[in-house]
Amino acid sequence: MKGLYITPTDIVKYNGVAKKILSQIKALKENNIDIELCYINIEKEDIVRKIYKKNISLESYCYKKNKILKKIILNMYVYFYKKLKEYILKNNIEFVYIRYIYSGNYKFIKFLKILKRNGIKIILEIPTYPYDKELSSMGVMGRIKLLQDKYYRNQLKNYADKIVTYSEDKNIYGISCINISNGIDLEEITLINKKKKESINFISVSTCFFWHGIDRFLYSLLQYRKNGGKEKIKFHIVGEGSETPKLKKIIEENIELQDIVIFHGFKSGEELDEIYNNSDIALGSLGFHRINLEKGSTLKMREYCAKGIPFVVGYDDTSFSKDLPFYYQVFNDESLLDIEKIIEWYKNLKITPEKIRKYAEDNLTWDKQMKKVINNI
Repeated sequence: MKGLYITPTDIVKYNGVAKKILSQIKALKENNIDIELCYINIEKEDIVRKIYKKNISLESYCYKKNKILKKIILNMYVYFYKKLKEYILKNNIEFVYIRYIYSGNYKFIKFLKILKRNGIKIILEIPTYPYDKELSSMGVMGRIKLLQDKYYRNQLKNYADKIVTYSEDKNIYGISCINISNGIDLEEITLINKKKKESINFISVSTCFFWHGIDRFLYSLLQYRKNGGKEKIKFHIVGEGSETPKLKKIIEENIELQDIVIFHGFKSGEELDEIYNNSDIALGSLGFHRINLEKGSTLKMREYCAKGIPFVVGYDDTSFSKDLPFYYQVFNDESLLDIEKIIEWYKNLKITPEKIRKYAEDNLTWDKQMKKVINNI
């Protein structure tokens, strides 16, 4: 079966989402699906829709290094489908797998209608559901996109065959769901090589959005220090995003944190591995309540598990039960974390990194998750 994976993500930047998409593609290919990837590449002056690893460019728009124009084009990019449609029909694509990110608009619906008329199966993946609160938090442009999406998403049931969701919903917008969890490519993730050190090292690897709740952990560390906490602690923040300036300001305003927190910026490969090797406890998202979510299936939790590092999280993860020894769950609200109890939990752990990784090998691969999709195409 021949398919096309369509995403508005810039794969070249190879962030967490890009790694996920490429791992999904790899899993589909390993299950004998002939799949190509269509993505958006942000170049020096142009935003181009391309076919991955092929010298093929579809829609292209010049923003002339103007940041405002660039933002407008990226937000409006979902309106342009003419060349993409022609490519799909010319290459006898049998199904499309579309990463749906607030894409509802007239042109998108028209695009789906043409595909449906030509007998092409349509699978939509919604990375986060529900997403209304997340979108409404993204300023004026986000609220405009939300209003537009609300109007058009109820038409999706006329064209989409299935929705892939990481939630437990069985039906979204009148469309039956394929329920999966985020997965990992174990070949891309090496086991942690722990180093002896005097301090307990926490690590957060993320794009630093407000729902990651890193500020909540900083204030928890601050309370621990003010209450006379004696354990020597380091907190490694890896990644950058919209929350980074706020997090740095918290550090500047609180001298108690200035010898604890280290901002590494974006890291990957051996540099990231080295930070992991010096870490003891990883942090999952601690702010899901801020976007009205109680449950989730985040990539970083699976990567932590594959690295063999225990983790703390603030929501119910669909792939982990609370009785797992390496999984520590806190309340999904703004309450401060009890650092003393977390340290005690960590010191009493009797599980090895190898055994934590074994759980990932048995339960969290993309191969297992994408087979659920293949069985529904």
